[in-house]
Amino acid sequence: PAGKALAADELPRWFALIGALAERRGAEPLVELAGAAVRDPDSPDRLYELGYALIDAGAPGIAAVVLWRCLALVGDSEEVVCELISALESALAYPDALAVLEDHAALRARSYLCRYLYAFNAAMAGRLELTRATLAQLAPESADGHELRDTIATICARADQLAGISPL
Repeated sequence: PAGKALAADELPRWFALIGALAERRGAEPLVELAGAAVRDPDSPDRLYELGYALIDAGAPGIAAVVLWRCLALVGDSEEVVCELISALESALAYPDALAVLEDHAALRARSYLCRYLYAFNAAMAGRLELTRATLAQLAPESADGHELRDTIATICARADQLAGISPL
């Protein structure tokens, strides 16, 4: 994935470029966040804030690179993983989102949301066997959890209906 290829010593220059582009667009809050990341490129808080703002600004691919760096600094953070997955999904990079979640098995084991995201991104990446296997692990404890489980169950049911007729 592209996010893993950016060398740490390139980050300040890269963040400065993001800031310059944001300035040209008149996106002052993004300019400030990019400037803070230039000054402190190893701050998980600065990187998370910049990544989040880049998703909101419609630049999910760039956000993913920033959030990958943040994740490298903080480890197994549900908040950062979920935000990175959001960026990757927005960029339609489902195989990359699945790979991130595969790399965080311990987080999936303790986080219902991460298990759901794993099942969803597996389906979107064409890995329905993972989606089906994960569906069995989605034991909801809330109304929201039931809705998420139902979404995955519906995806599996639709795939079953289309089996042999059309690839999903």
